[in-house]
Amino acid sequence: ESTRGDVAEFVTYFSSGDRQLLIVTRGAAEPFGLVWFDRVANQSYALMGLWYTRHAVRDAREGTRQAMHYALTTMGYESLRGFTPHRTAVQHVLPLGWTKVATLPRFLQIAGRLRDVYVLSYEPKE
Repeated sequence: ESTRGDVAEFVTYFSSGDRQLLIVTRGAAEPFGLVWFDRVANQSYALMGLWYTRHAVRDAREGTRQAMHYALTTMGYESLRGFTPHRTAVQHVLPLGWTKVATLPRFLQIAGRLRDVYVLSYEPKE
């Protein structure tokens, strides 16, 4: 029986000392998203990952904006990077100032189908 995606896997994934998880909430008590930052050895940037419930576009974008600000100010990263096979994630971050750096055609297999992977970068404005 598969345990992929269960609570134990979730806790293990986010237990790395090089990964910082932020829980995005509406108000004080309604979590609806996750944003995390992976430290990259000997680099001044972090890799950013995100997950949100469906139908939360406006709140999700604001949650991501705040998480990015936290990573650049409190955590001290100079810039952010990311990669994803999900076009919706690309559409989510482009309005926040991210740049699509490259597309790796048919690079990753998901559910038996080869998907493009998008490489993204965020450099804060000085």
